[in-house]
Amino acid sequence: MNPMPPRLTPPLRDLLVPQGNVVALWQLPGPERRAARRAARLRQWRRLSPQVILASPTAPTASQLAWAAVLHCGPKARLSGRTALILHGWRGDLTTPHDVVVPRAVRPRPAPDLVRVRRVAQPSGPAALPARTSPHLATLHAAAWAPSDRQAMYTVISTLQQRLTSPNRLRETLEHLPTLRRRRLISSVITEFADGIQSLNELDFAAMCREYGVPEPFRQRRVLDSNGRLRAIDAYFRTASGATIRVEIEGMQHLDPEQYFADITRHNDLAFASPATSVRITTWHLRHEPEPFMRDL
Repeated sequence: MNPMPPRLTPPLRDLLVPQGNVVALWQLPGPERRAARRAARLRQWRRLSPQVILASPTAPTASQLAWAAVLHCGPKARLSGRTALILHGWRGDLTTPHDVVVPRAVRPRPAPDLVRVRRVAQPSGPAALPARTSPHLATLHAAAWAPSDRQAMYTVISTLQQRLTSPNRLRETLEHLPTLRRRRLISSVITEFADGIQSLNELDFAAMCREYGVPEPFRQRRVLDSNGRLRAIDAYFRTASGATIRVEIEGMQHLDPEQYFADITRHNDLAFASPATSVRITTWHLRHEPEPFMRDL
């Protein structure tokens, strides 16, 4: 007969319930620690790392793995970067390995499939479960640890778009990170966003204008269309004669039929409300064949 799994005492239950059924050995007193190890050895429970056990034999969920990552690194650890952002509401899926910040003196046991350990002066964060850094610090960490500059730029802009943070809060947090990787790039993206850029496409377009000697555009101007709806223009220029040139930057999502029909209606409603020269360019052309458009502009 197979032995029964450990009895859930009140202290153990108080740990498992808020932690998604995940517990670290360092959280348990001696008898319960031995019982948890025995249950994992008998496969009644599942070991997720050398330090963390799932109180169930089933496969862990993405959320449970995030819990395991931070608990593996000890009581002073905090999730940060992309994982913390998703837990704060950023759109995305939780994937391993998770980035966890710990004090420089802490050296958790390796668990490379589960966690990437990042040593910092002193991790801190809001009173949230699982423990994680603030959305402002998580944004900066995610940008610094991104695999490319472009991914870093996207991270900063998307968190600002989703209002998980603000330019001022990012600047304030960045002031305390003088050695942060990509600090100059991140600072420039924050400034660009604060000046009106709302997407990577608009950032690319502004850089292209500077490269081709086109005047700096006005960005994200809000106007009423012919039906009284408030619309945002990606970029626009005012000529010496007073004429207006609007520029719409179309991402790949605009190839979807429903989006395409909505774009036509939007274009016409704006044209009827305030006549102007309106030009459109796709993000593909902006990145791969910009010269003909920029020359005409």
